[in-house]
Amino acid sequence: MSKLTVRSSKIQIFLMLIVSTAVALLFCEFILSQLSHLILLPQDKVSFRQLARVSAQKRNVEFDRRTIYEVVRDLRSENKEAYPASSPNHFVKEELGQPKSSKLIFNGKPILPLSLAANKTYTYCNESGSYLIYHTDEMGFVNPSGTWSNPIENVTLGDSFTQGACVPPGKGFVGLVRTRFPATLNLGYSANGPLHHLAVIREYLHQLKPKRVFWFHYENDLEDLKRDQDNTILLSYLEKKFNQNLMESFHQLQGQYLSFLEEFYQAMARANPTIRREFDEEDLHQDQTLARLLSLSQIRSIFRAIVRNKSNSESSDYEKELQLFKTILRLANEEVSSWGGKIVFVYLPQGERYLPLSKPQSFLSSHRLEILAEVNNLSIDLIDIHLRFEKLPDPLKLYYYVPGSHYSESGHQVVSKAVIEYLEKHND
Repeated sequence: MSKLTVRSSKIQIFLMLIVSTAVALLFCEFILSQLSHLILLPQDKVSFRQLARVSAQKRNVEFDRRTIYEVVRDLRSENKEAYPASSPNHFVKEELGQPKSSKLIFNGKPILPLSLAANKTYTYCNESGSYLIYHTDEMGFVNPSGTWSNPIENVTLGDSFTQGACVPPGKGFVGLVRTRFPATLNLGYSANGPLHHLAVIREYLHQLKPKRVFWFHYENDLEDLKRDQDNTILLSYLEKKFNQNLMESFHQLQGQYLSFLEEFYQAMARANPTIRREFDEEDLHQDQTLARLLSLSQIRSIFRAIVRNKSNSESSDYEKELQLFKTILRLANEEVSSWGGKIVFVYLPQGERYLPLSKPQSFLSSHRLEILAEVNNLSIDLIDIHLRFEKLPDPLKLYYYVPGSHYSESGHQVVSKAVIEYLEKHND
Protein backbone atom coordinates (compact mmCIF):
# COMPACT_ATOMS: atom_id res chain seq x y z
CA MET A 1 0.00 0.00 0.00
CA SER A 2 1.44 3.37 -1.01
CA LYS A 3 1.98 6.25 1.41
CA LEU A 4 -0.61 8.28 -0.55
CA THR A 5 -3.24 5.56 -0.06
CA VAL A 6 -2.50 5.32 3.67
CA ARG A 7 -2.73 9.10 4.04
CA SER A 8 -6.01 9.19 2.11
CA SER A 9 -7.40 6.42 4.31
CA LYS A 10 -6.50 8.33 7.48
CA ILE A 11 -8.19 11.47 6.15
CA GLN A 12 -11.34 9.48 5.36
CA ILE A 13 -11.38 8.00 8.86
CA PHE A 14 -10.85 11.47 10.36
CA LEU A 15 -13.69 12.94 8.30
CA MET A 16 -15.96 10.04 9.24
CA LEU A 17 -15.22 10.66 12.91
CA ILE A 18 -16.08 14.35 12.53
CA VAL A 19 -19.33 13.63 10.64
CA SER A 20 -20.42 10.85 13.00
CA THR A 21 -19.62 13.03 16.04
CA ALA A 22 -21.61 15.93 14.57
CA VAL A 23 -24.56 13.66 13.79
CA ALA A 24 -24.42 12.20 17.30
CA LEU A 25 -24.33 15.67 18.87
CA LEU A 26 -27.26 16.85 16.76
CA PHE A 27 -29.21 13.72 17.64
CA CYS A 28 -28.50 14.24 21.35
CA GLU A 29 -29.47 17.89 21.04
CA PHE A 30 -32.78 16.92 19.41
CA ILE A 31 -33.58 14.35 22.12
CA LEU A 32 -32.64 16.76 24.91
CA SER A 33 -34.76 19.50 23.36
CA GLN A 34 -37.75 17.15 23.55
CA LEU A 35 -36.90 16.42 27.20
CA SER A 36 -36.02 19.99 28.09
CA HIS A 37 -38.02 19.86 31.31
CA LEU A 38 -35.58 17.23 32.61
CA ILE A 39 -32.32 19.13 32.22
CA LEU A 40 -30.64 21.89 34.12
CA LEU A 41 -30.41 25.08 32.10
CA PRO A 42 -28.26 28.16 32.80
CA GLN A 43 -29.74 30.56 35.29
CA ASP A 44 -30.28 33.89 33.57
CA LYS A 45 -33.35 35.90 32.66
CA VAL A 46 -33.26 34.97 28.97
CA SER A 47 -33.11 31.22 29.48
CA PHE A 48 -35.79 31.32 32.18
CA ARG A 49 -38.10 33.23 29.86
CA GLN A 50 -37.38 30.74 27.10
CA LEU A 51 -38.23 27.87 29.44
CA ALA A 52 -41.47 29.59 30.43
CA ARG A 53 -42.40 30.04 26.79
CA VAL A 54 -41.66 26.38 25.95
CA SER A 55 -43.66 25.29 29.00
CA ALA A 56 -46.61 27.40 27.88
CA GLN A 57 -46.43 25.96 24.37
CA LYS A 58 -46.52 22.41 25.71
CA ARG A 59 -49.66 23.30 27.66
CA ASN A 60 -51.22 25.05 24.63
CA VAL A 61 -51.19 28.35 26.49
CA GLU A 62 -50.54 31.62 24.68
CA PHE A 63 -47.39 33.25 26.03
CA ASP A 64 -47.45 36.97 26.87
CA ARG A 65 -44.28 38.32 25.23
CA ARG A 66 -44.41 41.74 26.82
CA THR A 67 -41.86 42.94 29.34
CA ILE A 68 -42.94 43.82 32.87
CA TYR A 69 -42.56 47.50 32.04
CA GLU A 70 -44.87 47.13 29.03
CA VAL A 71 -47.53 45.39 31.14
CA VAL A 72 -47.41 48.17 33.77
CA ARG A 73 -47.48 50.82 31.03
CA ASP A 74 -50.59 49.20 29.51
CA LEU A 75 -52.29 49.04 32.92
CA ARG A 76 -51.57 52.73 33.47
CA SER A 77 -53.10 53.52 30.10
CA GLU A 78 -56.30 52.04 31.59
CA ASN A 79 -56.03 54.55 34.48
CA LYS A 80 -54.90 51.91 36.96
CA GLU A 81 -52.35 52.87 39.61
CA ALA A 82 -49.92 50.11 38.70
CA TYR A 83 -46.29 49.42 39.52
CA PRO A 84 -43.74 46.70 38.79
CA ALA A 85 -43.64 44.22 41.65
CA SER A 86 -40.91 44.76 44.18
CA SER A 87 -40.19 43.25 47.57
CA PRO A 88 -39.13 44.52 51.00
CA ASN A 89 -35.62 43.35 50.16
CA HIS A 90 -35.39 46.00 47.43
CA PHE A 91 -35.39 48.69 50.12
CA VAL A 92 -32.04 47.39 51.42
CA LYS A 93 -29.16 49.85 51.04
CA GLU A 94 -25.85 48.30 50.01
CA GLU A 95 -22.55 50.19 49.98
CA LEU A 96 -19.17 48.63 49.34
CA GLY A 97 -17.42 47.82 52.59
CA GLN A 98 -20.41 48.90 54.71
CA PRO A 99 -23.04 46.84 56.57
CA LYS A 100 -26.41 46.71 54.82
CA SER A 101 -29.07 49.14 55.98
CA SER A 102 -32.18 50.73 54.43
CA LYS A 103 -32.73 53.31 51.71
CA LEU A 104 -35.70 54.76 53.63
CA ILE A 105 -35.33 57.23 56.50
CA PHE A 106 -37.99 57.86 59.14
CA ASN A 107 -37.56 60.17 62.13
CA GLY A 108 -33.92 60.60 61.26
CA LYS A 109 -32.90 56.93 61.11
CA PRO A 110 -33.07 54.07 58.58
CA ILE A 111 -36.25 52.00 58.60
CA LEU A 112 -36.69 48.73 56.70
CA PRO A 113 -40.26 47.98 55.53
CA LEU A 114 -41.64 44.45 55.44
CA SER A 115 -44.39 45.18 52.92
CA LEU A 116 -45.12 47.45 49.93
CA ALA A 117 -47.48 50.38 49.37
CA ALA A 118 -51.09 49.63 50.27
CA ASN A 119 -54.03 49.24 47.88
CA LYS A 120 -51.96 49.29 44.69
CA THR A 121 -51.75 47.06 41.62
CA TYR A 122 -48.49 45.23 40.91
CA THR A 123 -47.17 43.21 37.97
CA TYR A 124 -45.01 40.26 38.94
CA CYS A 125 -43.60 37.21 37.12
CA ASN A 126 -44.59 35.28 34.02
CA GLU A 127 -43.78 31.58 34.30
CA SER A 128 -47.19 30.23 33.31
CA GLY A 129 -47.65 32.22 30.08
CA SER A 130 -49.45 35.12 31.77
CA TYR A 131 -48.12 37.76 34.13
CA LEU A 132 -49.31 37.70 37.71
CA ILE A 133 -51.13 40.95 38.46
CA TYR A 134 -52.09 41.35 42.10
CA HIS A 135 -53.48 43.99 44.45
CA THR A 136 -52.12 44.73 47.92
CA ASP A 137 -54.28 45.03 51.02
CA GLU A 138 -54.53 47.92 53.49
CA MET A 139 -51.15 47.04 55.03
CA GLY A 140 -49.28 46.38 51.78
CA PHE A 141 -49.42 42.57 51.86
CA VAL A 142 -51.09 40.18 49.41
CA ASN A 143 -54.52 39.54 50.92
CA PRO A 144 -58.11 40.38 50.02
CA SER A 145 -59.03 43.89 51.08
CA GLY A 146 -60.46 44.02 54.59
CA THR A 147 -58.69 40.88 55.86
CA TRP A 148 -57.02 42.81 58.68
CA SER A 149 -60.42 43.96 60.01
CA ASN A 150 -61.53 40.41 60.70
CA PRO A 151 -60.35 37.95 63.38
CA ILE A 152 -57.14 36.18 62.34
CA GLU A 153 -56.47 32.59 63.38
CA ASN A 154 -53.75 31.56 60.92
CA VAL A 155 -50.80 33.57 59.63
CA THR A 156 -48.40 32.44 56.91
CA LEU A 157 -44.73 33.46 56.69
CA GLY A 158 -42.48 32.75 53.71
CA ASP A 159 -41.01 34.02 50.47
CA SER A 160 -42.36 34.29 46.92
CA PHE A 161 -43.82 30.76 47.06
CA THR A 162 -45.95 31.81 50.03
CA GLN A 163 -46.79 35.12 48.40
CA GLY A 164 -48.27 33.16 45.48
CA ALA A 165 -45.76 34.00 42.77
CA CYS A 166 -46.56 33.27 39.12
CA VAL A 167 -49.98 31.66 39.58
CA PRO A 168 -53.29 33.54 39.22
CA PRO A 169 -54.50 35.44 42.32
CA GLY A 170 -56.15 33.05 44.76
CA LYS A 171 -54.49 29.98 43.20
CA GLY A 172 -51.42 30.01 45.45
CA PHE A 173 -51.47 27.58 48.36
CA VAL A 174 -52.34 30.30 50.88
CA GLY A 175 -55.25 31.47 48.75
CA LEU A 176 -56.48 27.89 48.45
CA VAL A 177 -56.21 27.38 52.22
CA ARG A 178 -58.16 30.61 52.74
CA THR A 179 -61.14 29.22 50.77
CA ARG A 180 -61.50 26.56 53.49
CA PHE A 181 -60.22 28.64 56.44
CA PRO A 182 -61.04 32.32 55.75
CA ALA A 183 -59.35 33.61 58.94
CA THR A 184 -55.95 33.27 57.25
CA LEU A 185 -53.55 36.17 56.74
CA ASN A 186 -50.65 35.96 54.28
CA LEU A 187 -47.53 37.91 55.34
CA GLY A 188 -45.13 36.23 52.92
CA TYR A 189 -43.13 38.25 50.39
CA SER A 190 -40.67 37.61 47.61
CA ALA A 191 -37.02 37.25 48.75
CA ASN A 192 -37.94 37.00 52.44
CA GLY A 193 -35.73 34.81 54.59
CA PRO A 194 -35.74 33.59 58.20
CA LEU A 195 -34.71 36.98 59.62
CA HIS A 196 -37.66 38.56 57.80
CA HIS A 197 -39.98 35.98 59.34
CA LEU A 198 -38.75 36.83 62.83
CA ALA A 199 -39.19 40.53 62.02
CA VAL A 200 -42.77 39.99 60.83
CA ILE A 201 -43.61 38.13 64.04
CA ARG A 202 -42.18 40.97 66.12
CA GLU A 203 -43.81 43.79 64.13
CA TYR A 204 -47.29 42.40 63.46
CA LEU A 205 -48.17 39.22 65.31
CA HIS A 206 -47.94 40.38 68.91
CA GLN A 207 -51.00 42.50 68.18
CA LEU A 208 -52.85 39.89 66.12
CA LYS A 209 -51.99 36.89 68.37
CA PRO A 210 -52.97 34.18 65.85
CA LYS A 211 -53.45 30.60 67.00
CA ARG A 212 -51.10 29.22 64.36
CA VAL A 213 -48.14 30.64 62.46
CA PHE A 214 -47.25 28.62 59.38
CA TRP A 215 -43.53 29.02 58.70
CA PHE A 216 -42.95 28.01 55.06
CA HIS A 217 -39.29 27.09 54.66
CA TYR A 218 -37.99 26.87 51.10
CA GLU A 219 -34.70 25.10 50.47
CA ASN A 220 -32.79 28.27 49.57
CA ASP A 221 -33.55 29.98 52.89
CA LEU A 222 -30.03 29.40 54.20
CA GLU A 223 -28.80 31.30 51.14
CA ASP A 224 -31.08 34.15 52.23
CA LEU A 225 -29.37 34.12 55.62
CA LYS A 226 -25.97 34.31 53.94
CA ARG A 227 -27.27 37.40 52.08
CA ASP A 228 -28.79 39.00 55.21
CA GLN A 229 -26.12 38.19 57.80
CA ASP A 230 -24.65 41.72 57.57
CA ASN A 231 -28.00 43.54 57.48
CA THR A 232 -27.86 45.68 60.62
CA ILE A 233 -31.63 46.20 60.87
CA LEU A 234 -32.62 42.56 60.36
CA LEU A 235 -29.93 41.35 62.75
CA SER A 236 -31.30 43.72 65.39
CA TYR A 237 -34.38 41.49 65.64
CA LEU A 238 -32.17 38.96 67.43
CA GLU A 239 -32.46 41.38 70.35
CA LYS A 240 -35.76 40.50 71.99
CA LYS A 241 -36.92 44.08 72.56
CA PHE A 242 -36.04 45.48 69.12
CA ASN A 243 -39.00 46.80 67.12
CA GLN A 244 -39.33 49.32 64.27
CA ASN A 245 -43.03 49.96 65.03
CA LEU A 246 -43.92 49.38 61.39
CA MET A 247 -47.67 49.11 61.98
CA GLU A 248 -47.77 52.53 63.64
CA SER A 249 -45.60 54.26 61.00
CA PHE A 250 -47.00 52.45 57.96
CA HIS A 251 -49.28 55.17 56.64
CA GLN A 252 -46.67 57.87 57.20
CA LEU A 253 -44.25 55.90 55.04
CA GLN A 254 -46.60 55.53 52.07
CA GLY A 255 -45.14 58.55 50.26
CA GLN A 256 -41.62 57.12 50.43
CA TYR A 257 -42.86 53.71 49.29
CA LEU A 258 -44.54 55.23 46.24
CA SER A 259 -41.52 57.37 45.36
CA PHE A 260 -39.31 54.28 45.47
CA LEU A 261 -41.72 52.28 43.31
CA GLU A 262 -42.02 55.11 40.77
CA GLU A 263 -38.21 55.32 40.52
CA PHE A 264 -38.19 51.56 39.96
CA TYR A 265 -40.74 51.95 37.16
CA GLN A 266 -38.77 54.76 35.50
CA ALA A 267 -35.57 52.68 35.66
CA MET A 268 -37.45 49.87 33.91
CA ALA A 269 -38.62 52.33 31.26
CA ARG A 270 -35.03 53.32 30.53
CA ALA A 271 -33.90 49.70 30.36
CA ASN A 272 -36.87 48.49 28.32
CA PRO A 273 -35.44 49.09 24.81
CA THR A 274 -32.50 46.80 25.62
CA ILE A 275 -34.71 44.18 27.28
CA ARG A 276 -37.19 44.36 24.40
CA ARG A 277 -34.39 43.77 21.90
CA GLU A 278 -33.11 40.78 23.90
CA PHE A 279 -36.62 39.31 24.09
CA ASP A 280 -37.17 39.76 20.32
CA GLU A 281 -33.83 38.13 19.49
CA GLU A 282 -34.62 35.26 21.84
CA ASP A 283 -38.07 34.75 20.31
CA LEU A 284 -36.58 34.75 16.80
CA HIS A 285 -33.99 32.18 17.83
CA GLN A 286 -36.63 30.08 19.56
CA ASP A 287 -38.74 30.06 16.38
CA GLN A 288 -35.82 28.92 14.20
CA THR A 289 -35.71 25.20 14.95
CA LEU A 290 -32.72 24.37 12.74
CA ALA A 291 -30.63 27.24 14.07
CA ARG A 292 -31.52 26.22 17.61
CA LEU A 293 -30.38 22.64 16.98
CA LEU A 294 -27.14 23.75 15.36
CA SER A 295 -26.36 25.96 18.32
CA LEU A 296 -26.29 22.86 20.60
CA SER A 297 -27.83 25.01 23.32
CA GLN A 298 -29.10 22.07 25.36
CA ILE A 299 -25.71 20.30 25.43
CA ARG A 300 -23.92 23.53 26.26
CA SER A 301 -26.45 24.11 29.04
CA ILE A 302 -25.74 20.74 30.61
CA PHE A 303 -22.01 21.44 30.50
CA ARG A 304 -22.53 24.79 32.23
CA ALA A 305 -24.80 23.10 34.80
CA ILE A 306 -22.12 20.51 35.59
CA VAL A 307 -19.55 23.26 36.08
CA ARG A 308 -21.96 25.29 38.21
CA ASN A 309 -23.00 22.33 40.36
CA LYS A 310 -19.35 21.43 40.94
CA SER A 311 -18.68 25.00 42.00
CA ASN A 312 -21.73 25.03 44.27
CA SER A 313 -20.80 21.75 45.90
CA GLU A 314 -17.35 23.14 46.64
CA SER A 315 -18.77 26.25 48.27
CA SER A 316 -21.86 24.90 50.03
CA ASP A 317 -20.68 25.36 53.60
CA TYR A 318 -23.66 26.90 55.40
CA GLU A 319 -22.70 25.93 58.95
CA LYS A 320 -22.72 29.54 60.17
CA GLU A 321 -26.11 30.19 58.57
CA LEU A 322 -27.48 26.93 59.95
CA GLN A 323 -26.57 27.94 63.50
CA LEU A 324 -28.12 31.38 62.93
CA PHE A 325 -31.25 29.71 61.58
CA LYS A 326 -31.55 27.62 64.76
CA THR A 327 -31.29 30.76 66.88
CA ILE A 328 -33.94 32.54 64.81
CA LEU A 329 -36.36 29.63 64.94
CA ARG A 330 -35.92 29.28 68.71
CA LEU A 331 -36.61 33.01 69.25
CA ALA A 332 -39.61 32.90 66.94
CA ASN A 333 -41.02 29.86 68.74
CA GLU A 334 -40.62 31.59 72.11
CA GLU A 335 -42.41 34.71 70.89
CA VAL A 336 -45.32 32.86 69.30
CA SER A 337 -45.66 30.67 72.40
CA SER A 338 -45.78 33.78 74.61
CA TRP A 339 -49.38 34.50 73.55
CA GLY A 340 -50.39 30.84 73.38
CA GLY A 341 -49.77 30.51 69.66
CA LYS A 342 -48.11 27.65 67.81
CA ILE A 343 -45.62 27.54 64.93
CA VAL A 344 -46.20 24.95 62.22
CA PHE A 345 -43.10 24.37 60.09
CA VAL A 346 -43.77 23.59 56.41
CA TYR A 347 -40.81 22.29 54.40
CA LEU A 348 -40.95 23.27 50.70
CA PRO A 349 -38.61 21.42 48.29
CA GLN A 350 -36.71 22.77 45.29
CA GLY A 351 -37.38 21.16 41.93
CA GLU A 352 -33.72 20.20 41.46
CA ARG A 353 -34.33 17.30 43.84
CA TYR A 354 -36.44 15.54 41.23
CA LEU A 355 -34.26 15.98 38.13
CA PRO A 356 -33.15 12.55 36.85
CA LEU A 357 -30.26 14.10 34.91
CA SER A 358 -29.00 16.33 37.68
CA LYS A 359 -27.70 15.47 41.13
CA PRO A 360 -29.04 17.87 43.79
CA GLN A 361 -26.48 19.93 45.63
CA SER A 362 -25.28 18.00 48.64
CA PHE A 363 -26.31 20.63 51.17
CA LEU A 364 -29.98 20.24 50.13
CA SER A 365 -30.00 16.81 51.75
CA SER A 366 -27.56 17.25 54.63
CA HIS A 367 -28.95 20.55 55.86
CA ARG A 368 -32.52 19.35 55.43
CA LEU A 369 -31.89 16.68 58.06
CA GLU A 370 -30.31 19.18 60.46
CA ILE A 371 -33.14 21.67 59.97
CA LEU A 372 -35.82 19.05 60.57
CA ALA A 373 -33.94 17.82 63.62
CA GLU A 374 -34.05 21.34 65.09
CA VAL A 375 -37.77 21.57 64.33
CA ASN A 376 -38.22 18.32 66.25
CA ASN A 377 -36.02 19.52 69.14
CA LEU A 378 -38.27 22.57 69.56
CA SER A 379 -41.40 20.35 69.48
CA ILE A 380 -42.68 22.27 66.45
CA ASP A 381 -45.25 20.52 64.27
CA LEU A 382 -43.94 19.61 60.82
CA ILE A 383 -45.59 19.38 57.40
CA ASP A 384 -42.98 17.91 55.04
CA ILE A 385 -44.05 18.66 51.47
CA HIS A 386 -41.01 16.84 50.05
CA LEU A 387 -42.45 13.54 51.26
CA ARG A 388 -45.63 14.27 49.34
CA PHE A 389 -43.90 15.42 46.16
CA GLU A 390 -41.55 12.44 45.93
CA LYS A 391 -44.43 9.95 46.08
CA LEU A 392 -45.98 11.33 42.89
CA PRO A 393 -45.20 9.73 39.50
CA ASP A 394 -43.62 12.92 38.10
CA PRO A 395 -42.90 15.63 40.69
CA LEU A 396 -41.52 17.88 37.93
CA LYS A 397 -45.09 18.51 36.79
CA LEU A 398 -45.56 20.43 40.04
CA TYR A 399 -43.27 23.14 38.62
CA TYR A 400 -43.56 25.12 35.39
CA TYR A 401 -39.95 24.22 34.63
CA VAL A 402 -36.87 23.21 36.60
CA PRO A 403 -34.75 24.85 37.80
CA GLY A 404 -35.86 28.42 38.27
CA SER A 405 -39.63 28.32 38.39
CA HIS A 406 -42.09 28.42 41.25
CA TYR A 407 -44.72 25.77 41.77
CA SER A 408 -47.38 25.39 39.12
CA GLU A 409 -51.03 25.41 40.12
CA SER A 410 -50.74 21.65 40.61
CA GLY A 411 -47.86 22.14 43.03
CA HIS A 412 -49.79 24.72 45.02
CA GLN A 413 -52.73 22.33 45.24
CA VAL A 414 -50.53 19.64 46.80
CA VAL A 415 -49.18 22.10 49.38
CA SER A 416 -52.63 23.52 50.21
CA LYS A 417 -54.09 20.04 50.63
CA ALA A 418 -51.42 19.20 53.20
CA VAL A 419 -52.05 22.41 55.16
CA ILE A 420 -55.84 22.00 55.01
CA GLU A 421 -55.57 18.42 56.26
CA TYR A 422 -53.44 19.64 59.16
CA LEU A 423 -55.93 22.38 60.04
CA GLU A 424 -58.88 20.02 59.85
CA LYS A 425 -57.12 17.66 62.21
CA HIS A 426 -56.05 20.40 64.67
CA ASN A 427 -58.96 22.82 64.32
CA ASP A 428 -59.93 23.34 67.95
